[in-house]
Amino acid sequence: MLKAFFSIILSLFLVSADAQKSKAKPKIRVSVWEFFDVRTFPDENIFINPREIPNGKDDDKNGFVDDVYGIGFDYQEQPTLHEYTPIYDSAGKTLSRYFHGTAVAGIVLRNNPDVELVGVGFLKYVDRPKEAEWLENIKKRLLGSPEADVALLDKAFRTSVAYFKAHNVKVVNISWGARTDFFKKFLTELGIYSEENFEKMKKWMKLFHDSLYKVFKENPDIFFVIGAGNENSDIDAIFSVPAVIDLPNTIVVGGLDKTSTQKASFSNYGKNVKVYATAVYDQLQVSPMHVLPNAEGTSFAAPVVTAYVARELANGKNFKQIKNELIAKKHIVSK
Repeated sequence: MLKAFFSIILSLFLVSADAQKSKAKPKIRVSVWEFFDVRTFPDENIFINPREIPNGKDDDKNGFVDDVYGIGFDYQEQPTLHEYTPIYDSAGKTLSRYFHGTAVAGIVLRNNPDVELVGVGFLKYVDRPKEAEWLENIKKRLLGSPEADVALLDKAFRTSVAYFKAHNVKVVNISWGARTDFFKKFLTELGIYSEENFEKMKKWMKLFHDSLYKVFKENPDIFFVIGAGNENSDIDAIFSVPAVIDLPNTIVVGGLDKTSTQKASFSNYGKNVKVYATAVYDQLQVSPMHVLPNAEGTSFAAPVVTAYVARELANGKNFKQIKNELIAKKHIVSK
């Protein structure tokens, strides 16, 4: 009887210890800064705003109506929602909108199931109007006034990061960017290339860089993990933004080949590319019923490192320690 009593006491102690351990290591909140399909992942890995219900009202008074699953921005950088939406429709449009972010989010969870994903959709993987209308809008915005256009982006960046902070996001994955040579090609293909227009594009790039640099620097309590890009180029030579940004709370990730032993042929490189991670996959899950075959790119290397950062934060390490670890390791292999 006495032995049984002590066994019960011991088991209760162990359960209590496990509970304390679990309590001491809550899920780290991570954002994949683009749209992804929340239905693809377990509920315990998806942030649901506890102060908001889908009733057409701004219940938590944060300026967003029904932001149950997060927020986003449309192609004109106007606020929208991160919906609980089927990943595809009969035309396949929703699938194209969500597949990239969903694949990125899946890699985060594949490498660290102990995180909670916060939805803040942004940039090019969003619904667009008809192609001709979209191109005309881009021409007007970028060539009309680079300052006015980047002011819209800057507001969207700051609104996004304010949302991150309000919901205690610690790590943000950025698998997107822009580079100067892209705009040269863009203008040429549209038949509107001129030195004057290209100078406007370069001005836009500088303003774009400065906006993101300030946002990152002003938020040292958030760690930004950035994909290096896929042009097999030096990021400084092509002025790839945000990959050229180097701050204590940023790290730029290059891509490893299929063997995860050396740089992938497509991966960008440079003095600011501090670590390389798996960037080539046989397949990636992008919805409960859709698989992306033969996926490759530094978009898919960055989330491997994002998962690593979140795990080490949960283990009590700070940004400086984690960044130094990553630089020392050089290569991070995906699970």
